[in-house]
Amino acid sequence: MEMAQKIIGLIDSERARLDEISREIWDFAEIGGKEFKSSALLMDELERRGFSVKRGLAGKFPDTGEACGMPTAFKAEYGTGDGPAVGLMLEYDALPNGHSCGHNLIATAGLGAAVALRTILDELHGRVVAMGTPAEEGGAPGKTEILHAGHFDGLDAVIMAHPSDRWNADSRFLSIVEPKNGGIVFRGQAAHASGEPERGRSALDGVLVFCNGIEFLREHILDGGRLHYTITSGGEAPNIVPDFAKVNIFVRSEYPAEMERMRKRVTDIAKGAALITDTTYELEWAFPWHAPVKAPAFYALVRECAGAAGVSGDEFLDYNSFGSTDAGNVGLEFPLVHLDFKIAPLGTNWHSVESREASRSKEGTDGMIKAAKTMALSLHRLITEPALLKKIKDDFDAGKKRQ
Repeated sequence: MEMAQKIIGLIDSERARLDEISREIWDFAEIGGKEFKSSALLMDELERRGFSVKRGLAGKFPDTGEACGMPTAFKAEYGTGDGPAVGLMLEYDALPNGHSCGHNLIATAGLGAAVALRTILDELHGRVVAMGTPAEEGGAPGKTEILHAGHFDGLDAVIMAHPSDRWNADSRFLSIVEPKNGGIVFRGQAAHASGEPERGRSALDGVLVFCNGIEFLREHILDGGRLHYTITSGGEAPNIVPDFAKVNIFVRSEYPAEMERMRKRVTDIAKGAALITDTTYELEWAFPWHAPVKAPAFYALVRECAGAAGVSGDEFLDYNSFGSTDAGNVGLEFPLVHLDFKIAPLGTNWHSVESREASRSKEGTDGMIKAAKTMALSLHRLITEPALLKKIKDDFDAGKKRQ
């Protein structure tokens, strides 16, 4: 209890600095892969606090094994190697409309927790790793490439916090896979649509047959699955038979095996659409973002620690987000909590102007501070309670077998 109060006091004493950093990152509003100012600000702060910081990481594409440079990713470590190693993930990329997903608060919640743990680690055996993970919103390599390059190796558990309109520790995420290069391309033969239509082969017809096939597939997937698509190119003029058309699709499921089954069916539908319309198709799938392994014992710990941080039990609401995140791939390999913390009224639309303004508000900072306390308290207990850490890892291993 004494150490818990010390952690809480440490984070309270850092409120002004964390709020200042959060607002700077909000003002930078850098999109994925270009978060140079945001990541530099965080790395400078961590170095100033005594962390050993590796600036810029070499990632690895999981589907090809090729190396990729990640200049805005980083790994900051403090502590000894003879105890548990716990990780925090910091995000700091914005959307085109600014920090409407509140990643400025994700970064500073993780920073606050890391700084508090660093302060007490001199009295303990253990190690804390703050991982700077760029481009969660897309556009450049992120957590999956860091993971497959081995930068998470050796960790016992990982946690991060994400702003929301509620508190939740066990959101239901979906695995997702999408085509590379922005979608599925259909190619046909251009011709005059009125004068010589018989000589044309419409790539748009290929796309439309594909979309109809997807609609028929919806009846035959497990509950909770998602198929959503958009036609991004359908021709240039009505009097030209389109020789090029493109459709993008996201395939999601709570169950990785079901997602793979759905992906195969979608591929077969593309093949069939091309055959029916005498066109060709081009489809290469990207590496999936998977749903994390369920870790109920870890969720329970975080909820308990949130109570110590000032979050009442009735503030935790059941929530099936049905969204997807690259954090899920980390959660396939390590026990993971993706903690939602409240910064806006219940029902606020996310990625909106309202959520953007909330991420720079007093309520945003209040939630971020409570999230930092919750994560620091949770990881402190994992470092100091071997039996609890073993229970969480056993729970994770059992969940992985069911995945």
